Amino acid sequence: MRKQKAFTLIELLVVIAIIAVLAAILFPVLATTKERGRQISCLNNLKQLSNAVLEYVADNNNTIPPISLYNFPPPVPNWCGTQETFGRTDPKKGSLWPYTRNMAIYLCPSDKRREAKGLSTSLVPNIEDRRNYPLSYSMNGTLNQRLSNGQFRCARLDADVGTKAARALLLIHEHRDKINDGLFLWKHNDCDIGDKIHYEGTTASYCDGHARWISFEECKRMMRTRPEVPQLSPWDMDPGGW
Repeated sequence: MRKQKAFTLIELLVVIAIIAVLAAILFPVLATTKERGRQISCLNNLKQLSNAVLEYVADNNNTIPPISLYNFPPPVPNWCGTQETFGRTDPKKGSLWPYTRNMAIYLCPSDKRREAKGLSTSLVPNIEDRRNYPLSYSMNGTLNQRLSNGQFRCARLDADVGTKAARALLLIHEHRDKINDGLFLWKHNDCDIGDKIHYEGTTASYCDGHARWISFEECKRMMRTRPEVPQLSPWDMDPGGW
């Protein structure tokens, strides 16, 4: 009877070492592929939301929807259904909901279960509610402009944005440490900032409806403005629009 040959200890150690090396090579590749898929989904969300904004604009005298409860207090709904600034948001109560009807497109897959640290713990005391905050995106705050009488009005896409639609910011994936109401206050302050979760960058859409990835450094560069030089950033509307 022929004796069955077994692996020696050294052979087993070699096999284990090879498997470990392959795992070390493949796991980062798989993780990168997974994150790339989430980034693509995030861009798709922004495209769908931007299309919804354009449909809203077409139905509402070419005007952008109200963005913030700061500017347009209740009962006027803002675009994403913010119920209270630094508090809860319900997209089903937002002005875009009739054009979206899909909760999933308001949240980037990379933000699932990431705590929205911009929320007030007194208004949203349960950490599970902060982790389940349903919004990843915020709208360019300059699209609701303060008038000389202190009131706000919504920009007109044709007259105010004009020929800058492809460069004027519409929506951006906001940093999870900052997001709290769907308003992106980027001009002359650093209240809000784009996220860095997608390969040290974020995603954004523009007033013509297209969406793209932008690096975190580019995001900061677009936000550099000076009060004495209005309309300095490409994210602004047409300087002659207001």
